Amino acid sequence: MAEVGTHDYTSGKTHDAVSINSGATSSVDLVTQGYERLDLLARMPAGASGDLVVNVQAYENDGTTLFAVNLPTDQAVATALASGVDRYFATFKLGGINKVSVQVTNNNASPRAATVTYYLAD
Repeated sequence: MAEVGTHDYTSGKTHDAVSINSGATSSVDLVTQGYERLDLLARMPAGASGDLVVNVQAYENDGTTLFAVNLPTDQAVATALASGVDRYFATFKLGGINKVSVQVTNNNASPRAATVTYYLAD
């Protein structure tokens, strides 16, 4: 079983990038129950590496309370600034996690459009 989607996590659909104001964070919830791995890719026009920050937090079993810490990555996080675009890639283990919040922060001085793509696998 595998599922692929874009920033709003609707499987099989392509969506426009989400505009994020300077210093703001956009987040979206992703139901991960039954999956073992999350591959996450994000990109945003940027002036410097670090303008794009991505965090993933698990929800507690009640489905409404976020854990106070970010999920650790299963594989090293790769970030790169190339041709004016900041890119992020990471893989997370999901065993026993039913829902996560993917949070994208724009640290650039102006609003930017960020795109997040994910892949879930069991």
